[in-house]
Amino acid sequence: ITAPLGDLAALADDIAAGRQTQQLRVRGAGEIRQITEVLNGVIVGLNRKTQQMDADKKILNMKVIGHEITNFIIFRHSLTP
Repeated sequence: ITAPLGDLAALADDIAAGRQTQQLRVRGAGEIRQITEVLNGVIVGLNRKTQQMDADKKILNMKVIGHEITNFIIFRHSLTP
Protein backbone atom coordinates (compact mmCIF):
# COMPACT_ATOMS: atom_id res chain seq x y z
CA ILE A 1 0.00 0.00 0.00
CA THR A 2 2.94 2.37 0.46
CA ALA A 3 3.77 2.47 -3.27
CA PRO A 4 0.27 3.67 -4.31
CA LEU A 5 0.29 6.25 -1.53
CA GLY A 6 3.71 7.47 -2.59
CA ASP A 7 2.49 7.74 -6.17
CA LEU A 8 -0.57 9.70 -5.06
CA ALA A 9 1.58 12.02 -2.92
CA ALA A 10 3.84 12.71 -5.92
CA LEU A 11 0.79 13.28 -8.05
CA ALA A 12 -0.66 15.73 -5.53
CA ASP A 13 2.61 17.66 -5.71
CA ASP A 14 2.36 17.71 -9.51
CA ILE A 15 -1.22 18.97 -9.33
CA ALA A 16 -0.23 21.71 -6.89
CA ALA A 17 2.63 22.78 -9.18
CA GLY A 18 0.36 22.82 -12.26
CA ARG A 19 2.20 19.99 -13.98
CA GLN A 20 -0.75 17.57 -13.94
CA THR A 21 -3.71 18.73 -16.03
CA GLN A 22 -5.00 15.37 -17.30
CA GLN A 23 -7.36 13.29 -15.22
CA LEU A 24 -6.02 10.06 -13.80
CA ARG A 25 -7.09 6.58 -14.70
CA VAL A 26 -9.05 5.33 -11.73
CA ARG A 27 -8.01 1.87 -10.70
CA GLY A 28 -7.80 -0.12 -7.55
CA ALA A 29 -10.38 -0.19 -4.84
CA GLY A 30 -11.24 1.32 -1.52
CA GLU A 31 -9.48 4.38 -0.21
CA ILE A 32 -6.89 4.58 -3.00
CA ARG A 33 -9.71 4.74 -5.56
CA GLN A 34 -11.50 7.40 -3.51
CA ILE A 35 -8.36 9.53 -3.27
CA THR A 36 -7.79 9.19 -7.02
CA GLU A 37 -11.37 10.29 -7.70
CA VAL A 38 -10.94 13.29 -5.39
CA LEU A 39 -7.69 14.24 -7.14
CA ASN A 40 -9.49 14.01 -10.49
CA GLY A 41 -12.06 16.44 -9.11
CA VAL A 42 -9.28 18.80 -8.10
CA ILE A 43 -7.76 18.57 -11.59
CA VAL A 44 -11.11 19.33 -13.23
CA GLY A 45 -11.68 22.29 -10.92
CA LEU A 46 -8.23 23.71 -11.52
CA ASN A 47 -8.61 23.33 -15.28
CA ARG A 48 -11.92 25.23 -15.17
CA LYS A 49 -10.41 28.01 -13.07
CA THR A 50 -7.42 28.25 -15.40
CA GLN A 51 -9.69 28.54 -18.43
CA GLN A 52 -11.78 31.20 -16.68
CA MET A 53 -8.68 33.16 -15.71
CA ASP A 54 -7.43 33.03 -19.30
CA ALA A 55 -10.78 34.31 -20.58
CA ASP A 56 -10.85 37.06 -17.93
CA LYS A 57 -7.33 38.10 -18.87
CA LYS A 58 -8.31 38.43 -22.54
CA ILE A 59 -11.34 40.54 -21.62
CA LEU A 60 -9.25 42.76 -19.37
CA ASN A 61 -6.67 43.25 -22.11
CA MET A 62 -9.41 44.27 -24.55
CA LYS A 63 -10.79 46.76 -22.02
CA VAL A 64 -7.35 48.26 -21.43
CA ILE A 65 -6.76 48.61 -25.18
CA GLY A 66 -10.20 50.21 -25.62
CA HIS A 67 -9.48 52.64 -22.80
CA GLU A 68 -6.10 53.56 -24.32
CA ILE A 69 -7.70 54.15 -27.73
CA THR A 70 -10.38 56.33 -26.17
CA ASN A 71 -7.77 58.38 -24.33
CA PHE A 72 -5.74 58.76 -27.52
CA ILE A 73 -8.79 59.99 -29.46
CA ILE A 74 -9.71 62.46 -26.71
CA PHE A 75 -6.13 63.71 -26.55
CA ARG A 76 -5.88 64.11 -30.35
CA HIS A 77 -9.23 65.88 -30.43
CA SER A 78 -8.09 68.34 -27.76
CA LEU A 79 -5.05 69.28 -29.88
CA THR A 80 -7.03 70.21 -32.99
CA PRO A 81 -8.22 73.81 -33.15
